[in-house]
Amino acid sequence: MDEAGFVGTDDSFDVDLQFVQVGGTYLFDGTDTSVPFFVTTAGVTIIDPDIPGGESDSFLSFGVGGGWKYFPNSRVGVRLEGRILGIFVDSDTDVFCQSGAGAECTFEVSGDILYQWDAHAGVIFRF
Repeated sequence: MDEAGFVGTDDSFDVDLQFVQVGGTYLFDGTDTSVPFFVTTAGVTIIDPDIPGGESDSFLSFGVGGGWKYFPNSRVGVRLEGRILGIFVDSDTDVFCQSGAGAECTFEVSGDILYQWDAHAGVIFRF
């Protein structure tokens, strides 16, 4: 994350997001070689800034996505998947604040859900 002028930073700092979730996958009717699927998860996201005096915070979160499994033969396949991840934050929340003299916050979140997306591609081996 880049942040010019934040107390104790050089213009950039790291932010770690840890998603701890449980969920399930629904496989739609497909063929022997092609199977579409739907995925949903729910849990907690831990946001941890790597700045002096910064503290981590936890928020409820969820994931929704889908994809496709393709098996050109019985033992090896390909999996393609996309997800939208949502983190429930309080509206008008200050995030990554420092305490003490010259206290300030890195940024403010105005809204109810912080969204992010990801996409995956992988190889599947069946035994």
